[in-house]
Amino acid sequence: MDRSWMNARRISEEYEKGVSVFLQYLKENAKSVNRTYFCPCVRCANQIQQDLGNLHDHLFMLGITKSYTVWTWHGEILDQPMTSRGTNYVEEWMTDHLEDMIRDVGENNFLRANLYNSVINDSEQPLYPGYTNFTLCLQL
Repeated sequence: MDRSWMNARRISEEYEKGVSVFLQYLKENAKSVNRTYFCPCVRCANQIQQDLGNLHDHLFMLGITKSYTVWTWHGEILDQPMTSRGTNYVEEWMTDHLEDMIRDVGENNFLRANLYNSVINDSEQPLYPGYTNFTLCLQL
């Protein structure tokens, strides 16, 4: 499907026709919740749902998010074939790079983690022998 209209000026006939095609596609393929759909305008960024009227207005006033080229929020299915490498490739990659990642974290982070564990262990020890709960007695 041609999406060149997304880069056209919003006042152009090409953009207007593109919005019409998009809205028709949306009606036929997207799932609505109480007649609202995710709005792909620059402000909503597919995070806020709008009814068709507001969605139409947003696309003209604010413009569509130009990077939204695969309309996954509106029913389009990305038809990429699965890689032939499978899960063994992922396991090999993780095994190969695990030591490098640990080295990259560095000794400073391990010392900080050790300090945190030390503070947690200290907080679990009683402050005074025989006292299991912290209670405060205030005398005026």
